[in-house]
Amino acid sequence: YGVVTLQSGEVHFNNGVLESGNFVADFTSFESKDLDADPETKAKLDGHLKSADFLDVEKFPTAKFEITGVTALTEGDYNTEISGNLDFRGTPKNITFKANVAVDGDKVSIKSEEFGINRQDFGITFTGGGGSIIKDEILLQADITATKAN
Repeated sequence: YGVVTLQSGEVHFNNGVLESGNFVADFTSFESKDLDADPETKAKLDGHLKSADFLDVEKFPTAKFEITGVTALTEGDYNTEISGNLDFRGTPKNITFKANVAVDGDKVSIKSEEFGINRQDFGITFTGGGGSIIKDEILLQADITATKAN
């Protein structure tokens, strides 16, 4: 698993309810976390994942997500369903996921469920070799905190 930081983003609320927003993820910041105890192997893995075989950060340094729909949920563990267009590696696809959206004074948080996208839908077709296990489903989870702008 790994982390990617946001380069920029904004969300818009009306009477405390999420209406729209967009985010730009900086994929040059990608860092795997499961190999922190082995810096040499981690550096090799991160380099390969940033290469054209996977993220291709040289050609696609960012990914964008624009919220196109928001639905309040009254049942389950999440209070909001968010739909939007994910532009990853130059390929736009609509995705939908559940999240808890909260407003606390000047702070806003969006914490999503873990949800999957198919890497092949975005042009990642590398298969590996020699017993490599590369799954098509990439699991994502958003954890965003924003501060109200003046």
